[in-house]
Amino acid sequence: TNTDSNNETDNKDNNVVGDNTDNNTVTDNVTDDETDINDNNVVTDNNTDNNPVITNFNMKNLYFGFDESKLDHVAFNSVPQVELDLLAAQMLKNPRMTIELGGHADQRGAASYNLKLSLKRAEIAKKYLINKGVDASRIKTVGYGETTPEVSQDVINQIKDVKKREEAYQRNRRTVVKILTQ
Repeated sequence: TNTDSNNETDNKDNNVVGDNTDNNTVTDNVTDDETDINDNNVVTDNNTDNNPVITNFNMKNLYFGFDESKLDHVAFNSVPQVELDLLAAQMLKNPRMTIELGGHADQRGAASYNLKLSLKRAEIAKKYLINKGVDASRIKTVGYGETTPEVSQDVINQIKDVKKREEAYQRNRRTVVKILTQ
């Protein structure tokens, strides 16, 4: 079985995999109304119609253990089930809300394996939300692999302390929520 630590290398060609993708590009239609959960984990909406609006929604990224796609890993004060319960509650209150769950991997291992692993991370979060009552059609999953690290490999290579280096890799093993419509 390949792991994040596999020494095999693949060409990094910015491939992504998941719902509504063709293994090379994400096929979202991005609009001005699209909102991301920013670095401070706060979402605000400028929507002026009478639709339900999220005005102060705090959510942390979901982090994963090395070579894992289980929702039992706690890192950076983020407990996946707690974060997903918060998201499910918001989605159930806002029936027009659709999201993208973007899975990511660290830069260790084969790029092709990390692409599949990142999609599994997004899909496990989707399954959790579905089990909480959110309709599957409202959740898009995408695996970004190692193409969009939170901490670059160049920065990680400069970290001498083993624990801090592992924390930097940990930042890249995540699933990020992106609000597509509200």
